[in-house]
Amino acid sequence: MILAALGLAAAGGMAHYARLALSARRQRQANVALQELRGQFSNLLETLEEAVFLHHADGRTELLNAPAKQILDTEADVLHELAPGWEVLDGDGAPMDCSKTPLGRAVATGSACSDVLGLRCPEGSLRWLAVRARPFVRPGEERPRAVVASCTDVTQQREMELDLTDLAQRDPLTGLWNQRRFEDDLAKQLARCRRYGERATLLALDLNGFQRVNETFGQLIGDDVLCALGDGLSRRLRASDSAARIGGDKFAVVLMNVDREEARNTAQEVAARLTEFAREKLDARLSLTLSVGVVVLDAEAGGVQEALAAAYHEMSADKPRPDLAALGAAEVENGGPHSREASISCLRALLTAVQARDSYTAVHSRQVVMLARAVARRLGLDDGHVREVESAALLHDLGKIAVPDAILGKRGPLTEHEQLLMRQHPVVGAQMVSSIPDLEHLGPAIRAEHERWDGTGYPDGLAGEAIPLGSRIAFVCDAYQAMTSNRPYRRALSHDMAIAEIESESGRQFCPAAAAALLEALRAERAEGHGSAKAGGAA
Repeated sequence: MILAALGLAAAGGMAHYARLALSARRQRQANVALQELRGQFSNLLETLEEAVFLHHADGRTELLNAPAKQILDTEADVLHELAPGWEVLDGDGAPMDCSKTPLGRAVATGSACSDVLGLRCPEGSLRWLAVRARPFVRPGEERPRAVVASCTDVTQQREMELDLTDLAQRDPLTGLWNQRRFEDDLAKQLARCRRYGERATLLALDLNGFQRVNETFGQLIGDDVLCALGDGLSRRLRASDSAARIGGDKFAVVLMNVDREEARNTAQEVAARLTEFAREKLDARLSLTLSVGVVVLDAEAGGVQEALAAAYHEMSADKPRPDLAALGAAEVENGGPHSREASISCLRALLTAVQARDSYTAVHSRQVVMLARAVARRLGLDDGHVREVESAALLHDLGKIAVPDAILGKRGPLTEHEQLLMRQHPVVGAQMVSSIPDLEHLGPAIRAEHERWDGTGYPDGLAGEAIPLGSRIAFVCDAYQAMTSNRPYRRALSHDMAIAEIESESGRQFCPAAAAALLEALRAERAEGHGSAKAGGAA
């Protein structure tokens, strides 16, 4: 019995050892197969043109093929961080934290991510890579243990795209930025001012007398003048600055960490370059000067349009004004019988300049004059006073010559700052008229054209009878014509809606007598129109 038991035990042990031997053989075969599979996978990776990385959650990155090592200029199989001097950049070329790359985002979110990144090596060369990262999550686990990433070198494509973008954003004549790119740069700078407390200066430049250059020497010489101005700006720019040709003969510059005085010095240096150009190319037959507007950008600065409007306003105020008073005095001294006519001609020339900038103003002023004439006659004014009312109505928008184009043509409501600039135009218009002999008496009426009967108008808050009668008449006529005209920011009101508004605001905005006279004149005009239509139908 004992011998039988020993025999069975020996047989069982031999079977166990046989099973162990078989298991070991199978394990060796599996290891060999795994090594062969790894070799095949490695060979497959080496045939790829794309660089392949395995980025682990602990920060280790395995470089799985030769292109990966070539991109990072290393022979190491595993990296724990980028070597000193290497830098990752975002699509705009700004430094980027590694946690924001597709690899870092894929580890953090567990989702596939892709992006185009810049990789700058220690010697300064830049390579652009299209990176696609996909997380590796084991069954039953929520967080990825690693991320498989592939990178394709898209440097040539990226540089072509950047070149095309750069070309599309530049003024073809001067090589400076165009308006759209400049406004983008200005928006970024304003954001930095608000966020980091940086300071910069916005410089607006207008080339005076440029039209005379084109008329006297031709467009090609005019182009040379613009290029000389652009070159003068480019020579004084640093890498952090930005300059653009906004359109025509207007330019704008953002200067970093420069105060108002330094900005004006820069403008003077550019003006000196223009003077030199005029002496060399134009034989000094025409002087080339600049009108300059300067706005300091800081944490309290507004938006892009507000900053530009403020710079344009100061630039307009800096423009040389003709000495109209001296011109009128010379006419009188010379015994010229047409001194008043000469003064009016000067004003008409200025009105033409305003109307060229804002086509609405041309038709608007003529219609306001016709309405004002009818109202003045219904109020019983004599011919002399009627002519004064007509003149005030004609010139009520003269001061808009100092209002920036960006405000005159803006589609949409004006900001508070833009409203302040617009409300200066009656003051400017009155100052211009007051400097001209025989017309200075129109200054008070032009200045008060936006005063309201209840005292809530501008610029002086006059009320009631303190407002000149010509201003009261021009104001209500101006309001009716404006309400019934299409504007960039709204559609015209109907005649009946405008009438209702004037009736409602009589005694508040409008002088009751002037409002009543206007309503009578409009009703009479419409009745006359209907009568003519009926007569035509009967005929």
